Amino acid sequence: QITSNYYKYTSAKMATREDDKEVPFKKINSNDSCELPKEARCTLTMQEFAKEQNELCSSVPEDFAMRLKKEFLNEKEVKKAPDYEKLISSSINCVCWAGPNEFSSQFAYVDDSGSVTVRDLKKGMQIYEKGVSNSILITCAFEQTHSQLLACGGLDTRIFVFTLNRKEDEDGLNKVHELSKHVGLVTACSFLDENFLISASNDSTLILWDINKDGISVRQLLDHEAEALCVDTCSENSNLLVSGSGDKTVRYWDVRMKKACVKAFEDNKYPVTSAKFMPGRESTFVSGNSIGEIKLFDLKGTSGLAEYSEKGIAGVTSMTFSRSARLLFAGYRETDIKAWDVLTKNVVTKMEGAHKLCVNSVASSADGKLLLSAGRDGLLKLWIKICKTY
Repeated sequence: QITSNYYKYTSAKMATREDDKEVPFKKINSNDSCELPKEARCTLTMQEFAKEQNELCSSVPEDFAMRLKKEFLNEKEVKKAPDYEKLISSSINCVCWAGPNEFSSQFAYVDDSGSVTVRDLKKGMQIYEKGVSNSILITCAFEQTHSQLLACGGLDTRIFVFTLNRKEDEDGLNKVHELSKHVGLVTACSFLDENFLISASNDSTLILWDINKDGISVRQLLDHEAEALCVDTCSENSNLLVSGSGDKTVRYWDVRMKKACVKAFEDNKYPVTSAKFMPGRESTFVSGNSIGEIKLFDLKGTSGLAEYSEKGIAGVTSMTFSRSARLLFAGYRETDIKAWDVLTKNVVTKMEGAHKLCVNSVASSADGKLLLSAGRDGLLKLWIKICKTY
C-alpha cells in the first residue's frame, strides 16, 4: 500500500518507509520531490483519465495550450509517406534523438555491424560514426539535458558511454566508460540525468550506473524473474523508471527507495517488450507485449486503463508519444507503424509498408515535429510534420 508517508525523504537520504532503515545510496536529485498521487490506492478510470488529459490545455501556458488544441484538430494529418529515407547496410536496431536543446536536430542509431552513428538534420549529414563492438548493438540513448553523452550496448553484454565533442578539429566520439557487469546481452538503456544511467539485460537485472564515479554500478534491481526487455526513465522526475520483462510484468520503480519496485502490474499474459512514460505525467505509462497488445497504466489504477490492439498484428517493438501525448506511435514486428489516439483508442493513421521488414525502433523529436523509424531492412526513415502546426 502506498501512503503519503511513502515518499517523504530528507535532503541527505533516500525516501524510505517508516519501517525501513536508512539506505546507503545517495539520492539522485536532492531538489526533486516525488509528486506521485497521494491517494494512490484509489482506482482511476479511463473516463477520469480522459478528463484530466482534456483539461491539460487549460492548465498550461496559453501559447502551448493553443498548440495542443491544434494538434488534436489536425491529428489525422499525419503523413503516410516518409520525407527522407537512408539505406544502411545492416539492420538498424535502435534510434534516439538528442534532447530539447541546441542539439535537438541530432539523432543517433546503432546497427548489426556494431557501429554507432550520429547525424545532424540541420547540416544534412553524418557527423560521427564509430565502430564500437565486434557484435550486434541493440540499444542507444542520448542524455537529454545537454545531450553531451551517448550510451549504447548490445550482444557482448557491455555498455559504452561516449562524450560528444562537437569541435570540427577534434575526434567527435570519445569513449569515457565501458560498463561491464551484466552477464546477458543488454536490451535497453536510458539516462536518468547527466550522472546516472540505467540498463536492462536478458540476465533479468536492471543496473544503475554512476557515470561520474568511473562508471561504477551503484545498484542492481533484481525483482524481474525473467529477461528485462525494456526500460524507460521519466522526463518529469529522473528518479522514476518503468520496465518490462519476459516474466509478463511491468514494474514501476523509484530508485530513491530501499524497496525500489513501487508496484508490479501483472495484467499482461505475454512478455512485455516495450514500455514508455507518457510526457507530462509521472505516474502514467504504456506497455506493449509480444502479441501486439498495448496497455495504458496509471499508478492510481489497479489495472490497465485502456488497451490498444487489433487482431492479427505482430508483437510491439517500440513506442513513442507525440509531444502532447495525444498520439502514440507504435512499431511492430511487421512492416507497419500505427498512430493511436490515446483517448479514443482508435488508429488515427497507419503507415503501411513503412519498412520492408519489421520495424525495430520509432522515436519522436523533442519539438514534436519529426518521427524517425528504423527497421531490420536497414532503412532509416524520417516522417516530417507529424501535425501541421506542431
